[in-house]
Amino acid sequence: MKKRWILIPVAVLAVFSAAFFFSWPILTGKTTPPEAARHLALRAIEDARAHGADSWAAERFREAETRLAEALTEYRTQEVRFLPMRDFAAAESVFVLAEAIAHEAAEGAVSSKESARGSARQSVSRAKISVDASSALAATIHLSREERSLLNRSRLFLSRAEDRQRDGHYDEARQLAEKAAVWAEDLGTRCAERAARYTQGPLVRSWRRMVQETIEWSRRTGKTAIVVTKANHRLMIYRGGVVRATYPCDIGYNNVSDKLRSGDGATPEGKYTVVQKKGRGQSKYYKALLIDYPNSLDKKELQEAKRKGLVPRNATPGGLIEIHGDGGRGNDWTQGCVAVSNDLMDKIFDAAEVGTPVTIVGSDGDGGVFQELVLRFQEARRARGG
Repeated sequence: MKKRWILIPVAVLAVFSAAFFFSWPILTGKTTPPEAARHLALRAIEDARAHGADSWAAERFREAETRLAEALTEYRTQEVRFLPMRDFAAAESVFVLAEAIAHEAAEGAVSSKESARGSARQSVSRAKISVDASSALAATIHLSREERSLLNRSRLFLSRAEDRQRDGHYDEARQLAEKAAVWAEDLGTRCAERAARYTQGPLVRSWRRMVQETIEWSRRTGKTAIVVTKANHRLMIYRGGVVRATYPCDIGYNNVSDKLRSGDGATPEGKYTVVQKKGRGQSKYYKALLIDYPNSLDKKELQEAKRKGLVPRNATPGGLIEIHGDGGRGNDWTQGCVAVSNDLMDKIFDAAEVGTPVTIVGSDGDGGVFQELVLRFQEARRARGG
């Protein structure tokens, strides 16, 4: 009987202990699913994805997704356990961590995207400056097949870069723009190097001397002389050493070069003389003044070019260089002749005679389209940081 009374308190204590053991997790909240933390973590992941974190902060975003997956796994593990045995504390902690990392990824994506947008904008802008400057040179200077390919590629890649920039693909836009700029700069450098001869001091001084000698001859004899300046596309008529008329003219399509051989499309530079006046029906064009190209200096230059291997051994200097009509087109298109409009050709034809000096120079140092384009390209290169 005495043992029975002892067992009763023990049993009661055991019941209370068991009740306390099973109810304590519930009372402390460990068995309550952390719905708020789970919701915040999921929303933070979606927000990060909306900001492009999966692309612009990929490593941090993947870490946030990994943490979220771990938290969800732990969450489901606890869900299936007997209620008093559940403990969502670990899941809640990892949900909070996943949320924090997702926010960092979103902020990093915004920062990276803005940086990439600015870099792409700058690269596209610089590429456009280079492509525009090189296109201006190319529009004025005859291009080889390789140079034409450079121009087309630079324009194509710039267009693609602009498209990718508009679509938000900034890294790709920057890469495309940088390629466009490199090709444009290569083309511009090639064109500028050829056109730069019109700005070279010794050569310009030589041309000026030729022009002054021609003007002095006209002053001394009182006769007519013709001076053509290729850089300015200008034909001037002197009589008695005084300018009587100034006319625009077109020249050979290879307009930055001195004529060296047949078929090069360049207008010769030097001192020549009218050897024949061709009226209507006597020339392929409206009217023409044939000059004595090639002279002895032209032939000597060709032989020197052959010796250096600059032209084929069978190259010839060509001929049939004229001042003729059917010009006034506003672009350089002839095979090497100087062309003017027909009404101006009538005036030049009447002013000249067989024996009239014709001096053709690249530049007289007074600016000109080639000098302007070279300077523009150099400015564009400086603006691009080259």
